[in-house]
Amino acid sequence: MDQRKALYRPSAYEVACLTIHLLLAYEAEKAKGKKNSGFRISRSTLRKLACRRDLRSSFVEEWIYELSNIGWSAFSIDDGFGIIYTSATQNWVKISAKRLDGLLHRVSSGDHIEIEKVVLEVESAMIEEEAAEEE
Repeated sequence: MDQRKALYRPSAYEVACLTIHLLLAYEAEKAKGKKNSGFRISRSTLRKLACRRDLRSSFVEEWIYELSNIGWSAFSIDDGFGIIYTSATQNWVKISAKRLDGLLHRVSSGDHIEIEKVVLEVESAMIEEEAAEEE
């Protein structure tokens, strides 16, 4: 008979709370009372907080949902996640698709050349950004 105890695996809500506890502990230790608006954590750190070897996408989605319920927003970046106070986004510029109405009408009508132009423009901007970062 196997005498090993089953390890407790916290719920997504509990992991969200552990995540915020970690962020607040970091602020208390490193930031000396200064509030950071955003943080990054690795997938490895999230696995440790969740007491899991593997992070299923359904668990990550639930964790992100639970963070949002307690005032935080999380999103996937590189090999981890960005986490910000949701309230920090209140002063961000809100944009609408209205300025692209003409373009979107042409694209939805089957004008593939228009979307190809947009893709080339975006890719060119990304290349320029990467070159500027290397300088």
